[in-house]
Amino acid sequence: MQLPAILQNPNTARQRGYTFESSIAAIPGRPVCTDKADGAKLKKTIFMNYSLEKLTTVAECDALLELAVKDKESTERRRRNLSESIGTFGERTGDYSSELESVETLLETYAAAHDALPEGKNKMTIFLQIKRLEARKAQLDKIVTGYNASSLIGKQTDFNLLDSQVPALDALITAIQARRVALGGV
Repeated sequence: MQLPAILQNPNTARQRGYTFESSIAAIPGRPVCTDKADGAKLKKTIFMNYSLEKLTTVAECDALLELAVKDKESTERRRRNLSESIGTFGERTGDYSSELESVETLLETYAAAHDALPEGKNKMTIFLQIKRLEARKAQLDKIVTGYNASSLIGKQTDFNLLDSQVPALDALITAIQARRVALGGV
């Protein structure tokens, strides 16, 4: 389906009034904590009010609906991928740490053998193996450094942001569908 010209460029759409306005001073889709009288915290998701009255045809609704559905699918896919990555984070960290330990042990063993051997072909072969192990050790050190608590927290933060976007996109899709029906679409 070809998008109406006004919706093909997001900047043009914004300039023409296809914006989502909020009557509340909060970041849309983000949880907001409010205190109850008993001191307990209550999480509530706040959605912005959409200016869908600016959509004047069913075709515009269809085009915007198509974009919103694609955005939701993309967000859900990114959320699922991050969830799987977070789920296997500890496993991957342990795998790399144990491999790093085994490489360090091999490196020490080869270094001791290298020092004990007389000059010749065997000493050169061991020397080359030591260089390969040192390169692998450097690579594993870099990987293990990348799999730290800060990295995990960053992934969890990204997941939570994506997770809060899905209900907001659902609300947008529902609002667009309601506007489409109001314009006479089926």
